[in-house]
Amino acid sequence: MKSITEQLPSSGEKHCDHEWQIVENGSNDPNYNLMVCKKEHCSASKLVKKPKIEENKGNKPLLFG
Repeated sequence: MKSITEQLPSSGEKHCDHEWQIVENGSNDPNYNLMVCKKEHCSASKLVKKPKIEENKGNKPLLFG
C-alpha cells in the first residue's frame, strides 16, 4: 500500500507528519477517496479527488482508484 506524507498543523500542540492511506469504500462520492493518517494518536482525515485521464480515442474520462 502506498502512503503520502504531508506536514500539516493538528489540533494539539504537536504537529503530525501525516502518512495518508486510502480507506477502501470510505467515500460516498465515487469521484473522491477518503484518506486517513495511519499514525497512532492522529485522527486526521481528508477527501481527495480521484485522478482522471482521458482516452486517446473519444476523449472519454477514466477514473482510477
